[in-house]
Amino acid sequence: FRDTTVEYVHAIMLGAPAICGFLAFRFTTEGIGRTRPIMYTSIFALLANVFLNWVLMFGNLGAPALGAVGAGYASAITMWLIFFILGAYIWLHPFYKSLEIFTRFYRLRPEVIREIVTLGWPISITITAEAGLFSAVSVLMGTRGAEITAAHQIALNFASTMFMVPLALSSATTIRIGHALGALDNYAARFSGIVGIVMSSVFMAASATFLLVFRDAVVDLYTNDPAVQRIAISLLLMAAVFQVADGVQIGAAGALRGYKDTRLPMAINMFAYWVLAFPLAYMAAVVWVSPPSYIWGGFVLGLSVAAILLSVRFNRVSREAL
Repeated sequence: FRDTTVEYVHAIMLGAPAICGFLAFRFTTEGIGRTRPIMYTSIFALLANVFLNWVLMFGNLGAPALGAVGAGYASAITMWLIFFILGAYIWLHPFYKSLEIFTRFYRLRPEVIREIVTLGWPISITITAEAGLFSAVSVLMGTRGAEITAAHQIALNFASTMFMVPLALSSATTIRIGHALGALDNYAARFSGIVGIVMSSVFMAASATFLLVFRDAVVDLYTNDPAVQRIAISLLLMAAVFQVADGVQIGAAGALRGYKDTRLPMAINMFAYWVLAFPLAYMAAVVWVSPPSYIWGGFVLGLSVAAILLSVRFNRVSREAL
């Protein structure tokens, strides 16, 4: 198993340079408000990856059957494909000509690099803190047996899928605020932030309502095991509780990034997720040996605190900019 894992990592790492280049192209085109090329490229990536997995994992069309390692090669090839596709689109489309991305090369400017790093490293820690919390709780759930682990993955999968919408709205909010501030329209920037937070929270409220009404049907899509179903339903109820807070916190985080405010939001997330949320989840899982839904109480606490503090921070920053 270890050898297969190492070979898989080596295979997928062949795509690392390509995905770095793709992300540079992606954030460039997103930053100027053109997001559809990213959507189309992502859809292509999904279809291409499925096809290449079918070819390389199972040995179809004359290819060797590489199993899990084939999935790594498939992902690496897909990364290179989307890098070249998006790069070609930016190179050939007339809209991007004025940016001179491929026709003029500028000398490195230390002050620009410094600003990117200064803004970027708190964002990376913020994302790692949130993703790390969910991963750590998954490890805690894994100590409680197969049924609880399966139920946790069901509930987390559905909640993560619903989270994609406010995550996209958060990115759009960052872009809109950046454009407004660039145009010296601070009122429009604040309004964009408010709209982004409200839209994210409204969608998550609708998602929470859907879970409250149809949680049994959602679980039925994943499994017919009664024990797993019972636990998953209780976890989806907890997901319904924290989803609105999740929408608010990601919306406020995106708005603050538009204002180039990243350090204090990083500290807020570290406090909410690792000083409050994880210790509660750990106590519930290991010390108190509580039901699984109590472990998810850590999510409720952490996301709620983050939502409140980030919203207060956005209100202060946006008002001071007026």
